[in-house]
Amino acid sequence: MVIGKAPPSRHDWDAHCERVKAAIANNRLCSRVLVVSDGGRLGTGQRKQILDVLNQTEAGPERIAVCSSSVLTRGIVGAYTWLGVPGLRTFPMDNMFAAWAWVRSELVTFAELEYTVHRAQRDNGWRRQDPTSIPARL
Repeated sequence: MVIGKAPPSRHDWDAHCERVKAAIANNRLCSRVLVVSDGGRLGTGQRKQILDVLNQTEAGPERIAVCSSSVLTRGIVGAYTWLGVPGLRTFPMDNMFAAWAWVRSELVTFAELEYTVHRAQRDNGWRRQDPTSIPARL
């Protein structure tokens, strides 16, 4: 999941939650999730909405990594880990490889992840603070 500077729009978030519901219904929920954020974070209602969806199943994601250049975003995620949310870790944007390695995704290579994030950054006008943090491999 890639989030820009602002939270996902209501329409985009509702569509994402519907995809998660469908994955649960088809027993295809991803057990490992990597979120890349340019500082945007979910609002209270969005966090509640996805938690309500995930509470419909006993098999939620085993590992969720959140990569962000925003200290505030990483702090909010960190607070959830202090509250005992299992399998949730936060990483600075310049350490995306560690996030990918921690999630242990077998479905996507790191090069594919780099390409996807770089394309999302380009398409959404992200200004990367550290141009070497996510090398473009187009």
